[in-house]
Amino acid sequence: MPRVRVETIDPLFWLPVETRRHLNQMQREGLLAMRSSPPCDSTRTRMPSRPWCPGGTASGSKPWPSSCTATVTRRTRENFAGADLNRDYKSLASAEVRAHVAWLRLQPRFDLVLCLHEDWEAKGFYLYELNLDGGDSLAPAILAAVSAHSPIEHAAVIDGRPSAAPGIIRPVSDPLLRDTWPEALYLAYKHCGLNYTFETASAQPLAQRVSTHCAAVRAALQTFLR
Repeated sequence: MPRVRVETIDPLFWLPVETRRHLNQMQREGLLAMRSSPPCDSTRTRMPSRPWCPGGTASGSKPWPSSCTATVTRRTRENFAGADLNRDYKSLASAEVRAHVAWLRLQPRFDLVLCLHEDWEAKGFYLYELNLDGGDSLAPAILAAVSAHSPIEHAAVIDGRPSAAPGIIRPVSDPLLRDTWPEALYLAYKHCGLNYTFETASAQPLAQRVSTHCAAVRAALQTFLR
């Protein structure tokens, strides 16, 4: 079974029930083996003593889309000290990210990383692709599947970066050229050379954002496993 990491970081916060249902169904179908970050209390940065498995287990575990409970309760990506946790994976200045990285270092390499985000400025779906190994891109299949659920972002500049094609951003992939690292870049450099971040438009209804993410995840996994 391939090792695939599926995680949400930005403002979806808790995975909606419908998203969990779809991901759990993919697990039952053998399409997905999920690993994700364990919960981390920002005041203690203590990891759970038992192995943590997303999607629900005999121990009652549930998916946690954030590595820090403070970010969930405050509806922000920043911790109580005002640090943007998703830009701290190079300096490791925050206790939350240090704890997350310490846990990640105990994990095997992943075959594919999928990060599920949303963008309050976007008008449609787009993705970031980090393909450090130079293999076949999954982006065309993902965008084709998503187009039935959401418009594709066609702007020439998306999130401050030039688009490589409609709905696709391929940022500078050499981590040494970046002043700060988001989690996706850390994972690409340290754990998996094939990494996608999916961005839905925050202005869309929740049900539409959920169906869009589910379509993107399913298309990515089916194409990857062919």
